[in-house]
Amino acid sequence: MEYNAEATILVVDDDKLNRVFLTKLLEKEGFKVIQAHDGYEGFKSAYDLKPDLMLLDIMMPKTDGINVCKALKREPITKDIPVIFVTARVDKADIVKGFQAGAVDFVTKPVFMPELIARVRAHLSLKFYADQLLQKNEELKKLNHLLKHLSRKDALMAIWNRGAFDIELEKIHNLSIRYGRVYSLILADIDYFKPYNDYYGHQAGDEVLKEVGKIFRSACRATDFIARYGGEEIVVILPETNSEQAVILGKRIMELLNAKNIIHEKSPVIDKVTITMGISELDLNNIVSYKDIVQRADMSLYEGKNNGRNSIIVYNDKIPLKNHTICY
Repeated sequence: MEYNAEATILVVDDDKLNRVFLTKLLEKEGFKVIQAHDGYEGFKSAYDLKPDLMLLDIMMPKTDGINVCKALKREPITKDIPVIFVTARVDKADIVKGFQAGAVDFVTKPVFMPELIARVRAHLSLKFYADQLLQKNEELKKLNHLLKHLSRKDALMAIWNRGAFDIELEKIHNLSIRYGRVYSLILADIDYFKPYNDYYGHQAGDEVLKEVGKIFRSACRATDFIARYGGEEIVVILPETNSEQAVILGKRIMELLNAKNIIHEKSPVIDKVTITMGISELDLNNIVSYKDIVQRADMSLYEGKNNGRNSIIVYNDKIPLKNHTICY
């Protein structure tokens, strides 16, 4: 059997001779012992010191051991402490009450020490395995949480992936409608990325994706949701942000990318990596589905690609497509 060899045992008994007797024998076995002279002190010691096991007398003044055990089992901090009743009462009804109160075992007085030590060790061993199982379960919960988190991340760009985006967009869309708050969507595409990959190689292309991911992360707020939409496309959900504010962010991203000066000799635009963006927003006066919001951003992005790229296009119901072009 495995258990903590230096386990702490709380002895609760109103009889001083019994406490001293049990303490000496338990200490002889290598256990650390704490004493309490009545139920109230026993409960407080258990709560404050969190022993590995309790030996609890039933018949005590003020409050008996049954009530103490019930109180311990109601408290999250003490409910898992094994309680062994050590008592002169051997009535079957008392034994049933003790187990119903949460005790794990009974030992009758006068105590036969080899039996008591064997029971103490057995229940310390059970507690040891229960604690180990609880610890493993907590570790598994953390690991599952991490795996769930990683399953929603794009490892290359260090942003969320498409699956995570789909879930988040529906949530933000519904919350925005419920509370009457606008939000915007940026759908961006790295210009002529396939020719870049073909000319410089996929490893170089991966480095561009990493750098673009960094730029988006540095430019966006903590409340914004950045995801890889697919291939070289990046999408950003901007809560409580209208399209004009989204344009300001888009320009900031394009300025940061331009400052990196990543050479792209195969780009018909200019000889460095550029990006095109389509923007749409939720119009609270003319509510559409979140899928329509994505479609409008995609339409705007497509318009930008057809009109020279390296630009920001905003979808608007009154002015179907408004062009915000940035040239370097």
